[in-house]
Amino acid sequence: MARDYGYIISPSLSRYTFEPNKVIKGTFTLTNSFVSDEPEDQAFVLSTKFVFQENGNKYIYDKVPAGRQNYDLTPWITLGITEVTIKQNGSVEIPYTITVPNEPTPGGKYAAIVIEKKTSNGQLSSSGAALDDKIAYQIIGKVAGSEIRNTEIVAFEINKPVFLLWPKEEVIFDLSFKNNGNVDFLPSGDIFVHSGKITNAFWNTNFNPEQLVILPENTREYPVSWKPQTGLFKTDRSGLTINLDYFRIGKYYATAKVGYDVNNKRIVEDRLVSFWIIPIPLLLTIFGIFLIGGIFRYVSKKKRKK
Repeated sequence: MARDYGYIISPSLSRYTFEPNKVIKGTFTLTNSFVSDEPEDQAFVLSTKFVFQENGNKYIYDKVPAGRQNYDLTPWITLGITEVTIKQNGSVEIPYTITVPNEPTPGGKYAAIVIEKKTSNGQLSSSGAALDDKIAYQIIGKVAGSEIRNTEIVAFEINKPVFLLWPKEEVIFDLSFKNNGNVDFLPSGDIFVHSGKITNAFWNTNFNPEQLVILPENTREYPVSWKPQTGLFKTDRSGLTINLDYFRIGKYYATAKVGYDVNNKRIVEDRLVSFWIIPIPLLLTIFGIFLIGGIFRYVSKKKRKK
């Protein structure tokens, strides 16, 4: 479900596999959730527009950019309603039809049904190309049997090689992929932090929990942050325990175990980065304790000699 600018679209996205000469009928629900002191009807205008990614960011276009025509789904879509008036907190089911041609162009197909609020003077109040999936119903599909799945890991990086103010620092890992295929690609996998063996990892997380896809001919980055807990103690399921993150020192490794597609086959590959934790505050604290202890012993020894 997507909600923005006083209306709700549910669901916000649908996926299809297109077969030649097939007719697909779909619907989504539009709800007027504009809040006012006196309930009022609201008019909406609907239109189909091309949606695509550029450098991982999503855009909706009034005109299909050059070189993207093969990915355009809008010519196949017919709207059952192009203008509708809905009472406050009321809902209407919006029907649409997708008619697949006899010889569809292979690859992914992308479109959005854009909903624009009609003002009292009859003008539209949308934000044009700035629209995204929060205020538009998306349709994503692929032509059956024509998928070319071919992706690559562009980089697995860390924000810096040495952390001196540990644990008051944040480690940021960045995985980036390039989709060289003709359909959208969903990368998957986890990042493990360890001191040398992945089987002894003390922290791990999924790098794409939101299931964000990469459209064809696009590169996308997936940043992941590890923010250690501060303080000598922490509270977990075991109760109050020592915070081991506070005492980390030395060389560590992060392994990204990644699933992606090469020549239409899913493979899993490991990528590795290393970094150092040299916690200056902790080392100064330890040095201070030893220094004070040494001074105390020296003074005590002097007093005994007297």
